[in-house]
Amino acid sequence: LQAFPDACVIQCHRNLENSVPSLCSLTATIDQLCYADIDPRQVGQRVLHYTEQLVARGLAARDQHPGAAIWDLHYARLIAAP
Repeated sequence: LQAFPDACVIQCHRNLENSVPSLCSLTATIDQLCYADIDPRQVGQRVLHYTEQLVARGLAARDQHPGAAIWDLHYARLIAAP
């Protein structure tokens, strides 16, 4: 937003009940390419940490750019009418 102050940002939201397990599955699949033993609890903790950071950074960006054009779009609406 500093480089493109007139930009319109569309932030897509998905229910955490769906997105966290999906991201855990993806992360574990990728980890299996590099590691022989995967600890599902460790994967879950890492994904929750990523998710927490993403939410915090998104909220901080909104606070730092109060006049920015930031539009919220729920994932279900995007899928229903791309």
